[in-house]
Amino acid sequence: MGAAIVAAVTNLAPIAVLSFNRPHYLEPVLASLAAQKGIEQRAIHFFQDGAVNRYSGKRWAEDADVEACADLCRRFFPRGALHVSPDNIGICENFRRAEQVMFETIDAPVAYFFEDDMVVSRHYLETLDRLYLQIGHVDRIGYFAAYGQHRLSSTERTARRRELSQLHHMWAFGLKREHWRDMQRMLAPYYALVCRSDYRDRPHEAVRP
Repeated sequence: MGAAIVAAVTNLAPIAVLSFNRPHYLEPVLASLAAQKGIEQRAIHFFQDGAVNRYSGKRWAEDADVEACADLCRRFFPRGALHVSPDNIGICENFRRAEQVMFETIDAPVAYFFEDDMVVSRHYLETLDRLYLQIGHVDRIGYFAAYGQHRLSSTERTARRRELSQLHHMWAFGLKREHWRDMQRMLAPYYALVCRSDYRDRPHEAVRP
């Protein structure tokens, strides 16, 4: 696979990083992203949640921790776009606005999403790019990631490092735009239950199938 092809995918895959109130987790994650080959060629967006919930008025974080996370984003990626929510909107709405920026505002065919608690290897983005080149045309695959089968021993992971398997967790993943668009109709009932209210007070029984 030629470097020029991988570079073309790199330019098509913006990065979204979601953050809340854990700067001690976020810092090593951002450091690992900053160390990725070709990171300077990518658009990177940070979605920082707020401290006091918009709907319930409950405080879920200290202002100092929220600002510390925003400062880390500015320090590691001074040219990145920082989307700061003035209120706490919860992980569901924060993810949703990140997806809307990636697939509506930017209109990217694929985007990569990271939370604040998974440090990635030096070649993680390159591996996501290569995965996308293999599965980008496969309609039945919408999400993909490269963290491997984490329940296996290190010896087994090494032996099976070239295998593809079913994705079980949404960790440091890629998502294709067309798949995201197709999901919106199916997700509408869930958003109606969860959005525009404090995420921590979501109706669990109604959400469960």
